[in-house]
Amino acid sequence: MSGLGTKKNISDIYIRNDSKGTSYNLGLVLQNRETLSLDAAQIDAIVDAAQNIKELSADGTIDELRNNCWLYEREFIMQILNEEQVGDFAMLRYKDEAVEYTIKMWKEGMSYNIEVEDSIAVLNQIFHYQVNKIKIQYIYQDDDEQLREMEDFWYREAYPRFLSQLMAERRRRQAEDVDDKDVFRF
Repeated sequence: MSGLGTKKNISDIYIRNDSKGTSYNLGLVLQNRETLSLDAAQIDAIVDAAQNIKELSADGTIDELRNNCWLYEREFIMQILNEEQVGDFAMLRYKDEAVEYTIKMWKEGMSYNIEVEDSIAVLNQIFHYQVNKIKIQYIYQDDDEQLREMEDFWYREAYPRFLSQLMAERRRRQAEDVDDKDVFRF
C-alpha cells in the first residue's frame, strides 16, 4: 500500500489513538517514535500510512463491521519498521495484556498455595515470558510454521517454573474432580 493522498507534516495530522479506533496502532508508533528509534523516513511513512487508513475508512474498505483496521495497520507496521522495532512496538502495544495475564496466573498460583522464594523474580519471569510470546505471535502471525517453531522454541527456553507448577496443580485438581464425580455416594 502506498501513499494515496498528499503528504502532510506530522504536526498537521491528527491520529486518533486515545481509543482503539482507526489508526490506534499507528498513533502508538508515532507516540513512541523515540523509544522505537524511528528515522525521519519511517516517521513520514507512518504518517502516510495513517492518511491511507483514514482514506480507506472513508471509502468503506475499512469499517467497524468487518473490524479490519488492525489488518491494514499491521501490514503498514510490518513494512515500515524493522523486526526489532516491530518487536518493541508489540511489547508496547500488548504490555497491559501481559500484565493482566501475569496477575491472573499469580493469583491462581497463590490460591493453590504454590510456594515461591522470590515473588518479584517469579512475576518478572511470567511477564517476560508472556510479553515475548505475544511479540512472537504478532511478528509471525502470517507464517503458521514459523510461528509454531518460534513458540515452541520460546516455550522450551523460557517457560517459567511457576507456570509449570500451576499447570500441574490444575491437572491434579481436574483429575480429583473427575474422580469425585465417579464415586457413588449414599
